[in-house]
Amino acid sequence: MTMCMSICRALGMEETAVLRAVTSSAAKAVKREGEWGRLAVGREADIAVLSYEKQSVDITDRAKNRVVLNEGYACRLTVANGKILYRNGI
Repeated sequence: MTMCMSICRALGMEETAVLRAVTSSAAKAVKREGEWGRLAVGREADIAVLSYEKQSVDITDRAKNRVVLNEGYACRLTVANGKILYRNGI
């Protein structure tokens, strides 16, 4: 997911739009708008802590379209159902 987010940002999508696309808009698309995609008091939360940093990514798809990135999103922490599932650098 962070790779897709990085490509969208590199192609000019505003950061708020990128984050909305992978949270509330994604929840709406799968008809889970009231349950997923936002934080609220008293609700269970799945959280990803991301950083936007310098990194080299070179992507070529099957149609030979190529995207080269010098920076992008990286996941630093993932919490689901109150449990840490992934931690990198935190």
